[in-house]
Amino acid sequence: MCPFVKIMKILLVNPNENKIISQNFLQRAKYLLKKQCLENIEVHAVNASSNVAVIITDADVKTAEAAVIKLVDDCIDKYDNIIISAFSDPGLTALKKKYSEKIHGMGYASIDMAYRMSRHFAIMTGQLSIVDNIYRQVKEYNMGGHFDGVISIDRTYEETLYNKEALYEIYHNTAKEFINKHGTEVIALGGAVFTGWSERLSEHLGIKVIEGLDAALYSCICHEPDVRSAIKI
Repeated sequence: MCPFVKIMKILLVNPNENKIISQNFLQRAKYLLKKQCLENIEVHAVNASSNVAVIITDADVKTAEAAVIKLVDDCIDKYDNIIISAFSDPGLTALKKKYSEKIHGMGYASIDMAYRMSRHFAIMTGQLSIVDNIYRQVKEYNMGGHFDGVISIDRTYEETLYNKEALYEIYHNTAKEFINKHGTEVIALGGAVFTGWSERLSEHLGIKVIEGLDAALYSCICHEPDVRSAIKI
């Protein structure tokens, strides 16, 4: 019997326009909750009306941020927790000030978890174009003390999203080389393209690998005393 009785409603807000990503996140969330016997948690997914296909530039972040804030303001009373489903966390700081612990960012949650779990952590991404943004993000969150750096391959967003299985060996080998060089103990996966890969990479690399959605879900429910001992990431 599941230990969690109260029904919790969680909304996944995807700041970009890609509905495939939203569905991938939703399937992952439902899989994790079922695996942990937490069927009484309802999870839904929605895209913010940002007209942003992929968040890369500072302008993309600002556009997505405005759309996310508007959407959250409109539906905050309908949900117990809201996850911003993008590693760049657009709108997180502003929404945290307004709604406190009801708001969770995939980027912050996974970086925080990796930071707390290790003396050496790294973040893996599929695009060199967002590497500088990730370094700024880690610095902004004041978690650079344990940070080994960004593991990245140089591919387009479309390649990493729609052809990711063909790239798995490249990701694995690049990460393995990085781990051997830096002694990295935990990797946070920086982006939607890695959804569903954490278990396989953890097994093949021999270290803990964290998905942003997994960490954000944990952040949503870990403050519930009846659930904290039930969920494992």
